[in-house]
Amino acid sequence: MIKQASPLAFPLFLKLEGKKVLVAGGDDIAQSKIPALLNAGATVIAIDDPMTISLEHPNLTLIKRKFRPSDLEGIWYVVAASSPATNAEIANEANKRQLFVNAVDDKPNASAYLGSIIERDGYTVAISSSGQSPAVTKLLRQGLEWFLPTDLSLWTSMAKSLRLKWTQSQTPHPERVPELLQSLNDHYDQQSIQEKAS
Repeated sequence: MIKQASPLAFPLFLKLEGKKVLVAGGDDIAQSKIPALLNAGATVIAIDDPMTISLEHPNLTLIKRKFRPSDLEGIWYVVAASSPATNAEIANEANKRQLFVNAVDDKPNASAYLGSIIERDGYTVAISSSGQSPAVTKLLRQGLEWFLPTDLSLWTSMAKSLRLKWTQSQTPHPERVPELLQSLNDHYDQQSIQEKAS
């Protein structure tokens, strides 16, 4: 086994519904991070001066002033998209409170990295380089988007139907994925026959 030069980032998906998230930053970069947090159901508080964020949402509060350590009280997750000095202060204060910080383009102050994301039919694929090269992760994402099926909702529907059968028949887990794959292949074979006949 090859020993890693440094530990890899631990991949994780967070459930942020109803949780408070602090975005420290008030410019376009900070604004670009907010929609995904709102889509996850988070309550977002954005703080900075100047504040140029133009978004409006019931779960978004914009505060025009500089960061204060007390802003971290009750917060679950932090996005630091401010100046390097402010990001460093946030990272230091967040570390005291055992909070993870996604410091945008600021690896030394980041304890969490966002992956390059593909979302399709309820599935999320995230690619991370542990902060080494966001450009490479974006390139990989673009390549993977070509390979992912465009009808994943069909896969989900088929898997749900099969799961009922598997539960009733107590099908062992190692047999389930091959059975799902066979069902999908049968479906596409039948679809191909119908297309040729029409």
